[in-house]
Amino acid sequence: MNALAFHLTGIMAAGSVYTLFLLTLGAEAYLVGLAITFTQISPIVQLAGLRVMHRLGKARTLTAGYLVAVAPVVLLACISLFGKPGDAAIWLAVGCIALYTLALQFGLTGWMPLLQDVSAGDAMGAFFTRMRTLYQAAGAVAALAVGVYLGREPAPSRFALTFALAAAIMLFGIWHVRQIPERPVSNRSPHLMRRLWHAAGISPVRRFLAYNSLLNFVTFMALPFWIVFLKRRGLPDGFIVVLITAASIGNAAGVRLWGWLVDSYDYRPVLTIALLGQFLMGISWLGMPLPGSLLYVWAVVFYLIWGAGEAGSLMGQTRAMFSAVPASCQVDAFTLITLCRSACAALGAFIGGRIFQILLSETQPVIHPERWIALLHIGFLAAWLSAQRLAGYADQPSAASVFSDAFKRSARQRV
Repeated sequence: MNALAFHLTGIMAAGSVYTLFLLTLGAEAYLVGLAITFTQISPIVQLAGLRVMHRLGKARTLTAGYLVAVAPVVLLACISLFGKPGDAAIWLAVGCIALYTLALQFGLTGWMPLLQDVSAGDAMGAFFTRMRTLYQAAGAVAALAVGVYLGREPAPSRFALTFALAAAIMLFGIWHVRQIPERPVSNRSPHLMRRLWHAAGISPVRRFLAYNSLLNFVTFMALPFWIVFLKRRGLPDGFIVVLITAASIGNAAGVRLWGWLVDSYDYRPVLTIALLGQFLMGISWLGMPLPGSLLYVWAVVFYLIWGAGEAGSLMGQTRAMFSAVPASCQVDAFTLITLCRSACAALGAFIGGRIFQILLSETQPVIHPERWIALLHIGFLAAWLSAQRLAGYADQPSAASVFSDAFKRSARQRV
């Protein structure tokens, strides 16, 4: 239930909705990138979360962060109702989302350790299949409802209800956190930096850090600005939010297959198929239709396929991360991974925002924005090459062998 609440809050108060809210207030692409940068550097507060978790425990740390995060979401609803488009409202909204993510990240210090606790002793793929199918299905319905509600060109006040519902859902999630079972936090050295340095010295953790940091740098250079580009291309705000539904449907449709692959063959074939698929999808940006009905069809199909591929990437990534992190330094290693991932995502969002601002403001840019997006997808190929250095990767079946097994199994069934 907590995962469901967190996912629904992300749909209604962050992500596409928040980006569209900033654009409605008059923000330009570089300000969107700056806002995303702020949200990505917020996990630095997990260092504070580490200091208190040994006293509060994982679930209570998560609860404390969620409680504080409700306030800025309520303030966003107030800005929607009473604020006027302009710099003051934009910067106040940026400040609110920064406070929201700071509080949320403080609480999330305990999230991944809790997940590792509750998934222990179960087939990991099956566990995450159940969890992600539930919240992706609910997320698809929520995104569709929000998209229909916002419409084509919503006024800022139109966003107030979505932010208010997000705050209510967060309170619902807080109520259920206390029911999550957890293992005791291991007693470790009180010297925080020494603990993080120890975690970084573990070879499997260090290799996962390199892979995950590169992947997030590439992802955040491109994905947040799809919305900016699609809006300029003529898609209505409400329809852009509905595209989250398409991604969620693709995610939910693929997650069961990815979970079975992870449990049957481990993470190597899953990451190979997902990351190479995301790399190849960059080509589709070169064939983006002009404004019209074909553009709507193209966007829905793209988000459906992307959602299915993202489900595989996340499933394989989660398995690789849990395999890399030993239980003896569970909290420290997860926090280190989050900090490195967020720093690279923040850098990617900042650089991506500046580049998109330049490309969209010039009448004859050096490279057209859709070509730039397609070019960025080469980064997913680099991430796949980096994944080959993950601990245990070489010992696992390749994607080719998985396809070969599937072909042989199908041939035997026909006979």
